Amino acid sequence: MKKTLASLLLALIILLAGCSRSPLPPENSDSANLPAAERIDTHATTTIVTYLPSVDNRQLIQRSREMVVPEGQLLLQAAIVNLLSETGDERTTPLFGGGASLKSMTKSRNVLLIDITSQLALEAMDEQMLLNSVSALVNTVTANSKVEYIHLWINGQALASRGVLTNPLTSLDTNLEQLWILHKYYMEAGEISPDQSERQVLFYTDASGEYLLASAGEPVTRSGNLVDDLIQRMRQAPADAPELVSAIPSTLTLSKSPQLEMTQEGEQVVSVWFSSPKYENFSGQKAYLLAGAITMAIYCNFPDVDSVLIYVDNRLVTSLPDVNFPSGESLTSEMFLSSVADMTTLYFPHQQTGKLVAVQRATNQSDTSQLRVRVDELIRGPLAGEDSALTYAFSVGITSQDLISVQSQGGCATVNFSSNFESYYPTDPDKERLMIYSIVNTLTSEPSINRVQILVEDRRVGALGAIDLTNPLIRNPGIIQANP
Repeated sequence: MKKTLASLLLALIILLAGCSRSPLPPENSDSANLPAAERIDTHATTTIVTYLPSVDNRQLIQRSREMVVPEGQLLLQAAIVNLLSETGDERTTPLFGGGASLKSMTKSRNVLLIDITSQLALEAMDEQMLLNSVSALVNTVTANSKVEYIHLWINGQALASRGVLTNPLTSLDTNLEQLWILHKYYMEAGEISPDQSERQVLFYTDASGEYLLASAGEPVTRSGNLVDDLIQRMRQAPADAPELVSAIPSTLTLSKSPQLEMTQEGEQVVSVWFSSPKYENFSGQKAYLLAGAITMAIYCNFPDVDSVLIYVDNRLVTSLPDVNFPSGESLTSEMFLSSVADMTTLYFPHQQTGKLVAVQRATNQSDTSQLRVRVDELIRGPLAGEDSALTYAFSVGITSQDLISVQSQGGCATVNFSSNFESYYPTDPDKERLMIYSIVNTLTSEPSINRVQILVEDRRVGALGAIDLTNPLIRNPGIIQANP
């Protein structure tokens, strides 16, 4: 017995000794290294939540699914694509009659503009099936994002507000049986449900005057001309949204009421006339954003409109100097979707605190890799109007041309730089730390990204300084400056 106990004791001592010889994690918490198996996993999954109508039309059935977000897609886009691809089963039915797909999706602040391609035309859809499908879509979007308002087109045709459906849409009950009863009641009364507060999708510019940003505001009725009221509403940006600036200069006034006319081809065209004593100075990007803000707002709030004409001192805005419009006089929403931006969180070093400061900046969504846009903006550096104490994250000498690619797979973003990244790599450990984690923390602000791998010319470079870049790095909240 004593011999057996002695043998067990000896085995335990050997085991503990073996553990003590295992390498300890580095003291530098900035590296935040994961266990080896997780560090090299490029197929990690992300949880998405989807809703599908039940076959008996009584409720929405919620499903949580672990999936690998496909390369080039962000979490919300992946969730919608997955939802629309569902073919149904013994418990659920597919959306919009089946075979629907995502044509386009543009998120701007808390507003989502989405166009669904469906095999069924909007007017051919059964009303209850449409209601169930829209409710499933809305609940899926809000479950996977911070979106509050969804403006929906189906086959390019805007959903008309009625009953419990408003456009933009807000949250809808998952009890489809109760929802259908309410919808029929208000449809028969010719009213909008008071539970669904009506909003207008409005458009402004960002502080730098580069992009359009969306906002959802309450309708304002003053003149009796709905387009006139819409334009007057956009003359002043919401007081609680400092990132929004009116796209309509104070020098421009409406010279006459906007008009809706029917062409010989049966298209509905809205014409808007402005006058300005200084129209010759009103050109270029300002004119483009004015046209974009008004056109997008009209398209979102008046579903039957086919095109828009905008005049400044009786000259078509498309003919003003330095305005880059496609050929033709009329304006459509498709011309401006690529100019609608979202607010992205970027992290820049603060000169005094030695910490990273979160900055909200409008960034373009037209690039197929929105993650690349974020790194491009980091390289671009702080802009006028942002905190003057912010400084560049990257060393002088590194430009956007040195960013070869930013790709994502399985929750890992891979940032590939040219050899200049290595040549201009900071020798100061503090500057290195701020640069590396400006990249990591910026990219992991996207919910589907949880770690970042940095490469140089497609190769892992190890430790160029104090931080080992061999394996992916995770978010470092300790380096972020707390809000005062």
